[in-house]
Amino acid sequence: MSIVNRLWIRLSLTFGAVILIAFLFVSAISVQLFRANSEQSVADGQELVLHGLTAQLVNFYEETDSWEGVETLFAGAQQFVGRGRGDYFLLKSPDGQVIMESKDLMAQPPVAGIMVSAGQALTTDGSVDSGSPAEFVPAQAAGPEPAPGEPQRDELPVVVDGETVAILSVLQPPKLSFPLFAVARAVGIEEILILSAITIAVVSVLSGIVISRGLTNPLDSLATTVQQVGAGLMDSRVRATGTIETVSLAQSFNRMVDQLQEAEQKRRNLVADVAHELRTPLSALQAGLYAILDDAYPLSKQEIAGLYEQSRMLSRLVNDLFELTQVDSKQLPLELKPLDLTRSIEDFVAPFRIVAESMGIDFQVKTAPGVPVVLADQSRINQIIHNLLSNALRHTPEEGRITVEVCRAAASDDVEIAVIDTGDGITAEHLPHVFERFYRGDYGRSRDQGGTGLGLAVARALAEAHHGTLDAFSEGIPGKGATFILRLPAGPARLPSAT
Repeated sequence: MSIVNRLWIRLSLTFGAVILIAFLFVSAISVQLFRANSEQSVADGQELVLHGLTAQLVNFYEETDSWEGVETLFAGAQQFVGRGRGDYFLLKSPDGQVIMESKDLMAQPPVAGIMVSAGQALTTDGSVDSGSPAEFVPAQAAGPEPAPGEPQRDELPVVVDGETVAILSVLQPPKLSFPLFAVARAVGIEEILILSAITIAVVSVLSGIVISRGLTNPLDSLATTVQQVGAGLMDSRVRATGTIETVSLAQSFNRMVDQLQEAEQKRRNLVADVAHELRTPLSALQAGLYAILDDAYPLSKQEIAGLYEQSRMLSRLVNDLFELTQVDSKQLPLELKPLDLTRSIEDFVAPFRIVAESMGIDFQVKTAPGVPVVLADQSRINQIIHNLLSNALRHTPEEGRITVEVCRAAASDDVEIAVIDTGDGITAEHLPHVFERFYRGDYGRSRDQGGTGLGLAVARALAEAHHGTLDAFSEGIPGKGATFILRLPAGPARLPSAT
């Protein structure tokens, strides 16, 4: 999954979570408000029932001057306030004796209003409805006292002619579950909901801004650094902070800037090296020609040969630079043909065998059986081997040995050509840089010996143009020399694209 997709998913989930939390919060507040409103309505209804029942009890006592048959008044009230076990009426005398307890009443059909007398009920519109009298079983014992922690009971006195003739007791309604319901009732349910929605919307927007800034701050820093790099400040870097995606992006950008800085430094070094390399032969040519024109030197073949050698140096340098430019731009022409290296290697190295024998150097060629055919440009392969053998001859002492081996690469069908010498070797300090352009170490980069400093760079570039590799190995010990291995892909099935 790409960085953009992961970041898109993260943003979607984040803002979706904010919206979901806001929705759940508003829903929870709404549910609590409606529940509290319902409980308050029940509590208000119970209060009305209690006051109505008290008034009915007063009327009943005034008419009968006793409490006999008072059970008929509690039918409708019990149906209205009954919410569970223990939620019942007690009618007690002023001295605490239980006159009537409604918890043992038998189940009765729903009653439309509070019973006002035997066989009558007060309906919701205030009229009196006749019906059958309800049957009750009076309690024989006082009800249990509320246990600690249980809701307390409300007790309303029944007063007749200024005298308390009985006490009506009922459990208090449950406490409201929403502590701010009093505020809600004072302000208004709708207003509370609107205020809650606005508050949550503001909190959600602020949360979105904070989250967005946390995600976009690294991108802003990246944009600023891009502008600085574009202005040429190659030392600018981005701090790798934020989410996994932004950290990965910052690290990738920093690596890119490192590579750009390295490439820019190489470009400057290349320009400086080219100018330096061109200055020496040009200065020699100018000085020689000026001396001849000034009659300081006679116009002899020896002087002309020296000037010609300087011109050859310039020509090799220009040709090497041109070939490197062609390889870098993938414009190097290659004439790819099947090439059997085991047969053509002797032709490649024949000129060097003669030179090596004249220098007292043992020169050997070893070929392994079953080496596959490669698709390559014969002249370019010859050019690579020429550069490798030239370096080997330059740094192999008398009575040394140069070996050229052609074999199949281990665990693959690639073909390897190894040039092994017993010369000076390459120290660990210089080994990583031997293929760099114009690099001059202790190994084969001396201008006085005729090198341009581009031979190995050109050789590796030609190898890579064939989709191959060229590597150097050395222990840096004189006498053990160095080993250069050219690896080329085998067979038409691995034909590199000719450019």
